[in-house]
Amino acid sequence: YPTFWAETQLEQLLPWKFPNSRRDCIKVTYRSLDKLAQLAPAEYTNAMLSALTGFPRSVARVASYLTLNYLRPHHKRIAQQGRHLLMVSVYESREEAHCWFIPLNQVVERHATASESIRSGVSCNDVQLVQTYDVQTVFALHAEVFEQANRGSGTQRRSPYGLCTWIGGMALHAAADTEEAFARSQEFAHVPDDEMEQLAERNAREREKRQRKKARQKAAKAEAAAEREVERQAERAAAEQAAVAKRKEGHIP
Repeated sequence: YPTFWAETQLEQLLPWKFPNSRRDCIKVTYRSLDKLAQLAPAEYTNAMLSALTGFPRSVARVASYLTLNYLRPHHKRIAQQGRHLLMVSVYESREEAHCWFIPLNQVVERHATASESIRSGVSCNDVQLVQTYDVQTVFALHAEVFEQANRGSGTQRRSPYGLCTWIGGMALHAAADTEEAFARSQEFAHVPDDEMEQLAERNAREREKRQRKKARQKAAKAEAAAEREVERQAERAAAEQAAVAKRKEGHIP
């Protein structure tokens, strides 16, 4: 990531937003991609295209654009939102891409529901990726390409902009800004595919354990707060009773 980009190309950066539905998506036009190709260093562009070997060029270009202008500048805020799948739908006929996030629970639900899984293209690999990626340094990417004409085997999944001709995904390592973060990113990158399922299950158990711990802590705090409120009410009642007793005794006119 060219660290100077945010300083020298400030006007290119996308404003902060975190769309979690297609309706509120970030739209990236091919005109923006062409402008990026003119401004970005060739070393960066070539590195991104190399990292996304096997992906359609349009997807690689969108990923490059998002990395420079959105993912990297806002990665800390994105990480604070928790585990999400970054959806990128490229519409060749409109020469634009729509980008938004789906939270982990919805990713799991969509995959579990056969009809929804077919409609959204969410795969088992997507589920495992979202369950395991390092939130601080990696983005879980799911990309699709739609074209008006079927140019290959494709998936035949229709949209208002044509047929889905390509689906894929990957762990996009785009946010490591320290040596420690880079080490975590590389550690995840070298997890063998046949160990991803076990890693996903282990991480899921750990998340459930943390959630149970948080729930217990929350319940304990609520119980303590309730006890303090009961004590305060008892103190107020006692004070009122004492005041009434003094007035009756004539100590207070």
